[in-house]
Amino acid sequence: MSKSLKRVARALAEAGIETEIVEVGQSRTAQEAADAVGCHIDQIAKSIIFRGEDSGAAILFVTAGGNQVDAAKASGHRTGENPARWKGHLDLLLPRPVLTTRHHEAMPYADVPVFMERLRSQTSTAARALQFSVLPASRP
Repeated sequence: MSKSLKRVARALAEAGIETEIVEVGQSRTAQEAADAVGCHIDQIAKSIIFRGEDSGAAILFVTAGGNQVDAAKASGHRTGENPARWKGHLDLLLPRPVLTTRHHEAMPYADVPVFMERLRSQTSTAARALQFSVLPASRP
């Protein structure tokens, strides 16, 4: 059992939570772990450790695989539920968003040198960011 898994097991035992721990090797997501074990994602325990801003102490959070730790709530910046959460809140109040992808026509290759010259003459952060995104080395 790994060092971090032993820490989680110890924290669960100290909290009086009875568990069955199954190691699945390398799983990058809770869903991958659930698939490997053959269970529902919420039966997977995810752990994350924060460092206390004032104390510097390590604070362990354990949550169901389908959940995310709310950093604002965990650090005491907010109490109660996130008012902007979609699932179980805004999805009940608002219509489902229509997600559409709109692609823009590419610039003719022959026009790129003139465009880049004009872009280089501008010093704004947006112009610099656009130059970087146009350069082939910055593409995924």
